[in-house]
Amino acid sequence: MKKTVYSLILEVILLSTLFLGCLGGNQTTSTYKTAEENTAIGNVSDNMHQLIPSYVGYAHVYLNEPITLTFYWCYPKENLDSSTNVVVSFSRFHEIYNYERLKSINRTLLGYIPLSITMNFSRPNYQYNFGVYAKTTLLVGGTEVNESSVFVDLTIQIANITSEDVPIEFGHYNPEEVSFTKDKEVVVYAVEIRNPTEQPVEILNVSYVNTVIIPQYNISVLNFGILSASDASQVPTTPPKNLKRVLLPHEKGILVAYIYLDKDIQALYFKPKITLCIGEKDMIISGPPFSYIRITEPCSANP
Repeated sequence: MKKTVYSLILEVILLSTLFLGCLGGNQTTSTYKTAEENTAIGNVSDNMHQLIPSYVGYAHVYLNEPITLTFYWCYPKENLDSSTNVVVSFSRFHEIYNYERLKSINRTLLGYIPLSITMNFSRPNYQYNFGVYAKTTLLVGGTEVNESSVFVDLTIQIANITSEDVPIEFGHYNPEEVSFTKDKEVVVYAVEIRNPTEQPVEILNVSYVNTVIIPQYNISVLNFGILSASDASQVPTTPPKNLKRVLLPHEKGILVAYIYLDKDIQALYFKPKITLCIGEKDMIISGPPFSYIRITEPCSANP
């Protein structure tokens, strides 16, 4: 009876996901620090089925703007077959990975399989505080074989405007940085920015709103401003002195924010609230997303 009920639930979820389309976005490039840059990877232990990382984060989003969290799952790829399904769940959101979808994943990270879940929110001027577990449920032939989980501490604030109301333009950005160090770090949020208006635009703030469920996380924006550069993937890793904060009419640059992360932070999701001043008017907008992921141990299932 348990197998039949669970199979029916899975079939309903699988059918519902057939109506989901693919989401596009700005051009992005992920950053992966090499072993030469980070040499703190630990010895391999038996971590079969492990799900990582434990996210802490903040996101300022527009109405119905999707956000995506990517988790990494330790499971031997050679064991996947046509009877395999993996359900990724977070709060009321679910993502189904059937065999064909799992087989199409053409990369791993230190042996971990990337599994993403996409969410959107439609309640304006509202704040969601999530302190819940994200889960992966492994199903073989409709029977639950394993469930793995990891804690997520995420605050989401919904704007009362849409992206069409924003007077500046964002371009290429770096959506993800993966690190293999066990130490504290300063990471760089970087995005191309353009002022298409006839007025100067001043960046008043790039905010990480510290309203997370567990307050002891040590995360802070050390500095922010605009670099006179053309490539968001080639920015200095230490905060430059005297960063400017004004974009002249039709000027381009790289908006950067330098973020301190304590060594206890496994992963950061950061979609900042950006405060602008155009003329005499202040405006709050949403920046593109950025994820920092720390991996200190390879997946033993895919050496």
